[in-house]
Amino acid sequence: MTEASAASMKPSIEASRGPEELTGAAEGPVVKCIDHLLIRVADPGPLLSVFSEIFGLPLAWREGSHGFYTNAGIFAGNVDLEIIRFGPPAAKAAPQPARIYGVVFEGHQPLASTLAELARRNIQCSGNIRFGAKLPEGSTVNPFNQRLLGGLLGGNIWTRLVFCITQLPVYGKINQVRSASSSAKGGSIDRFLLDRAFASGFVSMVEYEPQFRQRAEERRGKNHAELCSRAGGSLGILGLDEVVVGLKHLDDVELRWRRLLGSPNGQNFRLRQGPGIKLVSSDRDVLEALVFQVQSVAAAVEFLAERNMLGAYSNQEITIAASSLDGLQVRLRE
Repeated sequence: MTEASAASMKPSIEASRGPEELTGAAEGPVVKCIDHLLIRVADPGPLLSVFSEIFGLPLAWREGSHGFYTNAGIFAGNVDLEIIRFGPPAAKAAPQPARIYGVVFEGHQPLASTLAELARRNIQCSGNIRFGAKLPEGSTVNPFNQRLLGGLLGGNIWTRLVFCITQLPVYGKINQVRSASSSAKGGSIDRFLLDRAFASGFVSMVEYEPQFRQRAEERRGKNHAELCSRAGGSLGILGLDEVVVGLKHLDDVELRWRRLLGSPNGQNFRLRQGPGIKLVSSDRDVLEALVFQVQSVAAAVEFLAERNMLGAYSNQEITIAASSLDGLQVRLRE
């Protein structure tokens, strides 16, 4: 099938869909912005060092262990990058490369209202999942409530199982015990489930507890001022422009993204603040790449070339060599 014939079929595909499928696609986004992105790694240290020490991006929070996961944060101008390892360090000699693993949205309204709107738009939603975080003095807190969103990035029987389990009344108690667990066994079980249920990554919605929302906003304000004082760091980064999402069945899944992000057509979604989402056809479901906006592509090329970190490039867009980022796919454009 040629591109022209495929394009001519698009209106008929839309016309064949029932009203329930199109609900919300032209009503504005349920979400306000991307709150943060998860970058899954075998060891947070090396990638954290590249972003903070070589590229000069502010540290959002220091590396720390929180029971079944270990993470650290980088501020990227308009969004946080959470560099995370689930479970204990991998025993394999050749660990998996770094990859974008989670897109975490924040809604416009209180979560209860957002959940009702998600249901109205036929967007599958999990039960509440809380991730405990340990404070320096040793106590564990739950800074936010999180709901996984289904049907946006692949899925299988394991995914459906997780969605069902999180809806059970008893799950709240299970989750409380899990989030407070510091055992290697517990972390290994979580990693096992993640690898099977969310092999391609996940999309979720988050709502902070009020006191933690205020802390996050204050910290991001300081991070932004710090990045501005550094002129965007070594690469002159202004912020993250978009997240590229590869989909195996683009025509089918695109509509679900449109219902979530409130777009009547198209595969490029601009939110009211922060980075957008770009959907592309792929041979697999994958959170494919991060695209940053920089002050000068030419200056970025020079910096990266001097350090043997330059991948493919043109006058409009360049890539950072994946080998320099533990396999992570990052592009830069003006």
